Amino acid sequence: MNNVQEAISTRLEILADAGATWAYIDIDVSPFLEKTEKATVTLPKLVIRRIDELVAAGKAKNRSAFLADSTLKPLR
Repeated sequence: MNNVQEAISTRLEILADAGATWAYIDIDVSPFLEKTEKATVTLPKLVIRRIDELVAAGKAKNRSAFLADSTLKPLR
């Protein structure tokens, strides 16, 4: 994943130096992942409240999305 990000970043720098117009598109790749599976986790109330605050602030779609995103980051 890092090689892909580096390649894209390099390409965008080249385009910017050439005066090209470009756009960044954030794509949700979750539909392309395997079928979801339900998991039950036990977390301290404080952690759940903090996740809920992020969800309420629009920084995460929901608890499950937050936990999935947070778990995938170190796996990339």
